[in-house]
Order: sequence, then structure tokens, then C-alpha cells
Amino acid sequence: MIVDRLKNVTHLTSQEKALVDTIEAQPDLVLHASSHVLAKAAYVSPATVVRLCKKIGLSGYAEFKSMYTAEFSQYMAMREQIKTIPFNQDSKMEDILHSLPHIYQRAVNYTESMIDPNVIQACVEAIQSSEHIGIYGMGLNYPIAQMYQYKLQAIGINAVAYNTTNWSWLEQLNLKKTPTFAILISQSGRNQFIHEALRQLKSYDIKTLYIAGQKDRLSHQLATYSLFAMTGGSALELSTTLFTVSLIYLLDCLTVAMHVKYYEDIERITNQINDKRNDWLMVR
Repeated sequence: MIVDRLKNVTHLTSQEKALVDTIEAQPDLVLHASSHVLAKAAYVSPATVVRLCKKIGLSGYAEFKSMYTAEFSQYMAMREQIKTIPFNQDSKMEDILHSLPHIYQRAVNYTESMIDPNVIQACVEAIQSSEHIGIYGMGLNYPIAQMYQYKLQAIGINAVAYNTTNWSWLEQLNLKKTPTFAILISQSGRNQFIHEALRQLKSYDIKTLYIAGQKDRLSHQLATYSLFAMTGGSALELSTTLFTVSLIYLLDCLTVAMHVKYYEDIERITNQINDKRNDWLMVR
């Protein structure tokens, strides 16, 4: 949602922060206000309004107001259900069971609103034309990389998860001229391991997709493509949960797109496996 973009945009000036705070405090103001009226309410200039809109990827205030108005009812409903810090020491099990699905949905909605379909399509084409897919991640991101290694392998794609870069292996891929694509994951976006991996991969002219919870100028410059997932400001905001849900959604977009491209092969292999399973059961 557009309000999530506002909450997650980084490197704001004090005037831009004041504008975001005003929209948060008076959510219905945008519905009826011009950029000048909104600027006056936040004690900033109209130019600040336009600059903030452009920072979240929009052409200007008119586009922002249109999107905000379209999402307003949904935003207000979710605002009632989800707080920035959703749980505290007084939260009951019923609160957790009721709120978590809404938190998941909010993370997915935000991530969907940030996706550039052209980037997804370019990555799908890069995966399809590659013989080796490397998925890089550290900490919690590494087991997620392993999960998508398995998912891609299940549809016939040679994928390997890494929690370190391996110069010798990259040299082998380069020597054999193996078409390669790499996916790199970082919640903070400022991960030294990711920086080093991106540098190495770029030195071998390997195309890369960088997925992060926060924008990092260096990583963005080094990567071929970039996608951004939702995250929070701290553990109190369930930042890791938000990022994980968003990340899984993004990676599933790629995986399901490949599933569609290889559907006939997958269908044939599935039937063969079922036949063999039935034969095995009959032998037993």
C-alpha cells in the first residue's frame, strides 16, 4: 500500500518526515487537500510534497492522491487491525491468532505495490537462459535460500544455495562459460558479505538480482536488478517476520513463473513419478 511506502522510505529530510507524520496523524486529510493545503498543514513547502512523492516512486502529488484515495478504505480497516508495534506483554493468544494473518497480508500487499513487473520478467528470462542459479544469503536468509534451491530443483532448474562466495567455483563457471544467474538476499541492505559477493559476480559478468528490505546505494549500483521487500524498524515491529513473508512472496513469484514456463515438463514428470509410486505400492 502507498502508506507502507511512506513508512519505509529512507533518507528523509526533517521536512519530509514532518509531512509523513502529518499524513499518519490526519489520514483523511489527503482525500480533500491539494498539495498546497497538505504542505500548509505539515508546515512545509509544496515542493517538499512533490519531492516526497517522487521518493516513493510516483510522478507527483496527483498520482499519490489517486492511489491513496483508492486504498483509503482498506488502509483504515487494516489500521484498526494492525498497530505498528502489534503485540506487547498484555497481548493474548486470541490477539496473536487474529492479527498475524493481517500482518502477513499487509507485508504481501506492500511488496506487490513495490514490484516492477519488468524486473520480474527480466529475471525470469535470465533464469530460463541460465544453466546455474546461485542463491546467496547469510543468517536466516540462508535456510530460505536453501528452500528455494529445492523449489527450483523440483521444477528442473539447477540451483544452489550459498552462505559464502567461492572464488574457485566462480572461476570454474567462468572457465566453462556456464550461463549463470545469481540471487542475493539481505534484510538490512548493508551487508558486507552481499557487497563482496556482488563485486565478485559482477567481475565475471554474471547477472544478479538483489533483494533487500532497505535500499543500499552500493548494492543497487552493483546489482543488475533490484527488488525490495517490506521490513520494520525493530524486533518490536516484527521486522524479521515482515521481511521473511515479503521475501517468500517475491521468490515465489519467480518460482511460479518458472513453473508456468516448464508446465508441460513438470506435468510429464509428475505423471511418471505417480506411475512409479503406484507400481511400488503394487509390489508391496
